[in-house]
Amino acid sequence: MKILNRTLATSRNVDILFTDLAITSIESMLSLFRLRRDFQGDAVAVGDCREIHFAASTAYVLPDVESKQKVLAALKSFDSLDLPYDLAIRNMIVAGELSASFIFPFITSLSPESRRTQIQPEIESLTNVVYDTFRKLMFNESALIHTTLLDEVNCVPEDFYDREATIFAGIWKLMLSRKFPTRFF
Repeated sequence: MKILNRTLATSRNVDILFTDLAITSIESMLSLFRLRRDFQGDAVAVGDCREIHFAASTAYVLPDVESKQKVLAALKSFDSLDLPYDLAIRNMIVAGELSASFIFPFITSLSPESRRTQIQPEIESLTNVVYDTFRKLMFNESALIHTTLLDEVNCVPEDFYDREATIFAGIWKLMLSRKFPTRFF
């Protein structure tokens, strides 16, 4: 709560302040992964949501009455909401109709029960493993849950991966290691 209050006090002119997000592009994941390593303790930064690819609207704050009214008015502007709520919000942010930032590293995380669902198709299960595990890895207290994150990724059957993906993953594993001697980006 201390981090959130401190961030809210310094975040002005934002309609939505996300405390965590599902990151949906490899480019954004890579940028945040590298940035995450620069943070120690409870240090956080605030990022602009228009600069990353994201989904999810499960953890956010509407900082003041004006932002609440603006978000409500934006949602009421739909004749019918034919998109999932989080994608509708994201589209309004990208279009500049709403302003949104995110606290990074994330100050909230998914519960252990977050993947228990009766409405998600089974085909989306692996997508959720990717997004949810990365989301947990970017949590500011991720050291508390690191032991289970590898188990989440290892739940995928070995025969799912093709040879090229396995090789490419090995290359990324080497380059992302703190021990890799050269940084190209």
